[in-house]
Amino acid sequence: MLTVFPWSVRVLQQWVTEYRDLFPRGTDASWLWPTERSGHLDEARLSKRFGQYRDAVGLPDGLTLHCLRHSYGLAEIIRHKRAGVLDNAHSKHPERFVSKPPRPPQLPTTNWINQPPTEEVTQ
Repeated sequence: MLTVFPWSVRVLQQWVTEYRDLFPRGTDASWLWPTERSGHLDEARLSKRFGQYRDAVGLPDGLTLHCLRHSYGLAEIIRHKRAGVLDNAHSKHPERFVSKPPRPPQLPTTNWINQPPTEEVTQ
C-alpha cells in the first residue's frame, strides 16, 4: 500500500482487525467500509457527502474526491522520484553539471483554490 503518512497503515490495520467486524455486513464481508445498515460506502455516497461539505464551505463545484485522490501527497512523491533520477544522472555524468548537483524545484508552501485578497493572507 502506498501511503503519504507512515501511521496510516497502522490505523487501517487496526480498523480491519478491531473495528470493522463490529458493523453488520450482510452476505458480503469483503467491503472495507461497511455501514451500520449492512451496506457499504460506495463512490456515489462519498461523492454526495463530499459535495455537501464542499458547497457548505464555498469551494468550487469542480473540486471532487477524484481531484483530491490525484493531488494529495502526489507532488512530494513525484519530487522525490525526480530527485532520484537527477542523482542518478549526476552520478553517471557529473561533467554535465558544472556548478552543482541538480535538484528538483522546491514545492510551494501555500496553495489556494480561491485565493483571498493579499491583505487577508498576510494577517
